Amino acid sequence: MKMKRLSRIISIAAAGILSCSSFVVPTFAEGEASVDEGYAKAVELGIFTDNPETCELADAEVTKSEVIGILDDIVDWDWDIMAENQFTDLMVKPDGSYNTSINNYTDVLKAVGAGVVSADEEGYLGLWDPITREDLCALLDAALGADAASALDSTEGTITRTEFCQLLAALEDVEGVADYLANGPVNWIMDKSTEITVATVDTYSGDTSELLPDAFTYEGGWIDTDDEGNIITEATGTKDLNIRLWLPEGTQPGDKVPVFLYTFGGSWIRGTNASVEPTMVEYLVEHGIAVASLTYRYENEACFPYSLYDLQAQIRYLKINADELGIDGDNMGISGNSAGGYWCAELATSGNNAELQDPGYVTFEGDQLGMLTEINYCACQYGCFNMMTCGISDDWRIRNPLDSAHQHDRAVSNDPNVMGTYAVGITVPEIRAAYEELQAGNEIEDELLAMMVQRFIDGSPILQLDADDPCFFLYHGTADLLCPIAQSVEMYGALQALGIENNVMRICEGMGHGSSKLHPQYYLEMLEWCVDRSGVNA
Repeated sequence: MKMKRLSRIISIAAAGILSCSSFVVPTFAEGEASVDEGYAKAVELGIFTDNPETCELADAEVTKSEVIGILDDIVDWDWDIMAENQFTDLMVKPDGSYNTSINNYTDVLKAVGAGVVSADEEGYLGLWDPITREDLCALLDAALGADAASALDSTEGTITRTEFCQLLAALEDVEGVADYLANGPVNWIMDKSTEITVATVDTYSGDTSELLPDAFTYEGGWIDTDDEGNIITEATGTKDLNIRLWLPEGTQPGDKVPVFLYTFGGSWIRGTNASVEPTMVEYLVEHGIAVASLTYRYENEACFPYSLYDLQAQIRYLKINADELGIDGDNMGISGNSAGGYWCAELATSGNNAELQDPGYVTFEGDQLGMLTEINYCACQYGCFNMMTCGISDDWRIRNPLDSAHQHDRAVSNDPNVMGTYAVGITVPEIRAAYEELQAGNEIEDELLAMMVQRFIDGSPILQLDADDPCFFLYHGTADLLCPIAQSVEMYGALQALGIENNVMRICEGMGHGSSKLHPQYYLEMLEWCVDRSGVNA
C-alpha cells in the first residue's frame, strides 16, 4: 500500500488536532448535544459533508460507503488493484436511485481489490447501511492494521459521525491517520500544480473585411459592431485565458509527460475550467499524465469560430512551452462533457486542418500562428457532432420529435446560438434547407445565408471528419433529452467507415444528459482507454 503524498495535499492549519491518550466512545443522553471540536474540524476539512455552522448531522450514523471513502483517502490504494464491478448495491441505492458518484465507485472497487471489503452470496456489499462497530473494526484492521476494538467500550451497535472522528483520533499513531486528520482528503480541483495565463488582448492584423459578417455578436459582446454587424474597431482579442495544469509528481523541465486536455461543459453559457471531475484528474495524474483544463468564451461573449480560437491558442501555448513545462506537446488527448464534449470533438477533428486554425485573433507573446493544434485521441462525453441536428431526436421515448425540433430550431436555443444564429436572425431550418441545396449541387445566392451554412459545416465535427483524424471513445446515455444519443451513434459509424481504428462506443441505458454517471464502469473504462492511448503503459 502507498500512503498519501503530502506534497500534493493542500496545507490547512491544523490547530487542535484530534487526539487523546485513552479513548472510550462516549454515550449521550437523548437530546444532548454531541457536536465536538473533532467533528467540526472534520466538516471543515471535508471529511464529512455537513452545515459547518450547525453540524446538524453530527449524530448521523456512519455508513460503510462513507468509511470506505475515508479509508481510501488515508491509504491511497493503487488504481491497478481496482476490482471489476459485480455488486448489486454499488449501482443502485436502497431507495431505487442510481449511485452517480464516480469517486464512491472507485473507492469501493479499490477496497474490494485490496481485500478489505467483500460481498455476500447475493452480491451485496451493504454500502448504504449504517456500519456496525464490529464491521468497522474489521475494516480498520484490514486497511490500516489498527486494533480499533481496543479503543471502543463496546463492539455492539452502530457508530455516529462524532464517535467515528473520536475513534480516528484515538488511532492517530497509525500510519497516515494523523496526516489525514490534519489535512483532510486531497482536493484535486484546488491542488493544481501550475496556473498559467495564456492569452492577452491582441489585434488581428489581417483584412477584417474578408471575415464579414463573421462579426455578428450580442450587444455588449467581445467586439464592437454597428447596427448591421460591421466591425468598427480592430480590437479583436479575447478575455483572459487561463490553463489549470496538474503535473505528475516529480515532473521536471525537459520531461516528456503526455498531456490530457479538458474542455468544460455548461450549455455554452456557464462553467469554468475548475469544473473538472476530481476522479479524472487523480486517475490520469497518478498514471503519469498531465491534465490541462482549458478556458473559452461563452456564446454571449463570442460565437463560432472565436471560442474555438480561444482553445487553439491554449493548445499552441502548451505545445510551444512544452519543454519548459516538462510535457510532450506531440502526445495530447482531450475530453469534455456536454458543451465541452462538443468542443473536444471539434478540436480533435479540426486540429489537422490549416483552414480552421486561428489567423491571429487570439495570440500571445511567443505565439506561432499557423501551428496545427493536432490531438492524438478524443474521449467525448455526451457531446454533439452535427450542429444542424444536435438537438433533434425522432425517438418518442426520449422526447416528442416536435418539441425536440422546436428546442433546436428556434433561433435563440443554445446549440445553434453558439454558431451566431440569434445575431443574424437566421433559423436552423433555413440553414438546413440551404445545406441540402448545396449538397445537391446548387449555389446559395444569399451571402449571409451561405456564410452561416459554411459556419455550421466548419463547426460540425462529423462534417469535418477525415481518415487522418484521431480515434474516439464515445460515452452517451439513451435518455439524453438535450443531445440525443443518435449523435454519438452516427459519429461512431462515420469513424468506422473511414477506417479509423481503436474507437469505442459505450451506450449507457437510462442515463440522461449531465454529469451523473449511471454507468460508471464505462466511465472508468474511458479513463483506462485514455491511459492506453497515451502510451504510458507501453
